[in-house]
Amino acid sequence: MEILRKIATPFVAIWRWIKETAWVQPLLIVGLIFGVIFSIPSITNAIKNANKNEDNGLSYYNEIRLSLDDAYKGNSQVDQFFSSYAAAQGFKNGNTRYSQSDLDSFKKEYGEKFFLVFAKSDCTFCENISNALIQLRDNFDTTYKLGESSAPYKAYSIVCDQDMGDAKDYYIEKDAFEYILDDHSTLFEDMVKFGTTNTYYNNLGTSEKSTLKGYIENFLKSNNDVHVPCVVLFDLTDNTSNNGSEWNYIANTVFFEIPSNFDTNEVTRANFLAQAWYGLGDFKIKK
Repeated sequence: MEILRKIATPFVAIWRWIKETAWVQPLLIVGLIFGVIFSIPSITNAIKNANKNEDNGLSYYNEIRLSLDDAYKGNSQVDQFFSSYAAAQGFKNGNTRYSQSDLDSFKKEYGEKFFLVFAKSDCTFCENISNALIQLRDNFDTTYKLGESSAPYKAYSIVCDQDMGDAKDYYIEKDAFEYILDDHSTLFEDMVKFGTTNTYYNNLGTSEKSTLKGYIENFLKSNNDVHVPCVVLFDLTDNTSNNGSEWNYIANTVFFEIPSNFDTNEVTRANFLAQAWYGLGDFKIKK
């Protein structure tokens, strides 16, 4: 106690002097006010930076997004994509309801080759994929030119929990992406087929195969079960095969995770995506 009393004595004396010295008090008040005023910009910047960091994860996805707006009416950009896909894949499957023009329309609208990423706004791993895609886009013709490709870099995203803004009242009973899952099962059913027969899947270990298959099948359940990020590579170039045999799918690869040996930063993750694009590494037939 004696030690504490000695430590406190100078502070007590200062406090007593402040109370007894009238002219000091206004100066302290003014100093406090100016201190608060001058600290406001720093506080504001800190808040802005925090929001910016949070938004960065979605900014690129929003830039390349196929929108869910009007999903409750079956007229969103995502609806249009899935309908166009079903017609194009139907033609590839030999369904006489569809024609070459359906395949050509899909290719003209979306491209010969592209990534489609299913993401959510509160997903750290989705942000990792986003940064890797930006890295791949910006260095596609230099660092990540791992072979010959007739198709330029292209990517799309579907943000499964997209903010529906003023139209949110239409999605109280059912989420926007839930409408997609209910109305368009073709791609998700095909994902189970091509996602569990392609080269990448065949190169996985037994446990990894089971996990990937389970993640794909979750798309056939409900929005709450959807596992993200999910990356699907579509390829309509003249590549003869993805798995060493006749390949009849528009899409040829699906994965949900970056392997640990690539999951270091956006540079290494972009390299993994580039290998997927060119069919190298884990995406190449291993003899």
